[in-house]
Amino acid sequence: MLKHIFRSRPAEAGESYGAPGAGSAPWMSVLSVTLIFGGWFISTLPAWDNGIEKNAAAILRAADEMAAAADSAPASQDEEMRYIHGHADDLRAGANEIVEVHGAMRRAADNDKVGEGLDSLSRLAGDASGSARRADEDAGRLEGAFVSGIRAAARRADEAARKIAATATNIRDAANRDKADFVLDVPLIKPLFVPSPQKVAGTFWNLLSEEFSGGTLWRHTWDSVRRVFLGFLLAILLAVPIGVLMGINRHMRGFWDPPIEFYRPIPPLAYLPLMIVWFGIGEEPKILLIFLAIFAPVVINSRAGVRSVAIEQIHAAYSMGATKMQVIWHVILKGAMPEILTGMRIGVAFGWTTLVAAELAAAQAGLGAMIKSASDFLVTDVIFVGIFVIAAIAYFFDLLMRWVD
Repeated sequence: MLKHIFRSRPAEAGESYGAPGAGSAPWMSVLSVTLIFGGWFISTLPAWDNGIEKNAAAILRAADEMAAAADSAPASQDEEMRYIHGHADDLRAGANEIVEVHGAMRRAADNDKVGEGLDSLSRLAGDASGSARRADEDAGRLEGAFVSGIRAAARRADEAARKIAATATNIRDAANRDKADFVLDVPLIKPLFVPSPQKVAGTFWNLLSEEFSGGTLWRHTWDSVRRVFLGFLLAILLAVPIGVLMGINRHMRGFWDPPIEFYRPIPPLAYLPLMIVWFGIGEEPKILLIFLAIFAPVVINSRAGVRSVAIEQIHAAYSMGATKMQVIWHVILKGAMPEILTGMRIGVAFGWTTLVAAELAAAQAGLGAMIKSASDFLVTDVIFVGIFVIAAIAYFFDLLMRWVD
């Protein structure tokens, strides 16, 4: 295992170590993703089953034992045994209906439906308990060796029915206490903190057509993507030329270096209030904030890329009669492109981080605004959907930049 982890082939000629395939192991990526999502799925599995179906099965077994004990009674008591068999049939019907209701509650997406199911469980458990007690009372008026078997089975059925009723009450009380949805089983981590993958997938599907916080998922995604890539485009149009100029001209480097290095360490949220004061809460402050977040890393990487170009290549181009513009365009810019693309990858990540922070503070629509609204109402599954959509878009762009590189 360790031999495979630490073994990688060297990069071939013309291939950088950061390029896809240069010493990469796709199976390790698959393993990483599997561990992450597998751990997420396992963390939402029930750590404690509510026991409703187990107790329903106990009622069924007790009903069968009651019927078997009644069948061993002498023929002279056939009339009395018909009542016992009737109670056993009532217990079987009630237990089967409890299992059906509980299964429907597990499949229900509507919390109100689960509440109605809890009411039905309480009623069915009460009826089963009543049937078991009547069977115990009827058997108590009889004599014979079979009587103890009937009464013991009836009491077990009564105990199981009471447990079902108590469980239904506890589930309802817990939901009322926590002001949350009904939870039929207790997972390792509460759904309030980590919703299950199935719940997040269902919420994602619903948000595609249903509005949340003023729009569907399509609208929120479009608003965020538009803001990020407008800021990204503006930053690239200015940052790449400035970075190249800083790399080839010491006067330009001396002019641009102080302001860039002054504002670069400042978190964008620090000057978000100023943006709102100067430009209001419209689109301008968000796009400008994203522009500033992306601008610095792209400038720095563009300058570093220019400085990394081998001086021998530049001298060779001049010796072959190339003009300064031709050297810049065909030698310097081409040699600096990997660093520039790396700056773009870093910049777009900063852009998404800044966008979500800006939308959390001042936006009516967008993935950040959707996440903020969901957090206000503790709708954790919507928060997870927003996080995964942002991650998917950013990862797709990163793959695109790797491919271009």
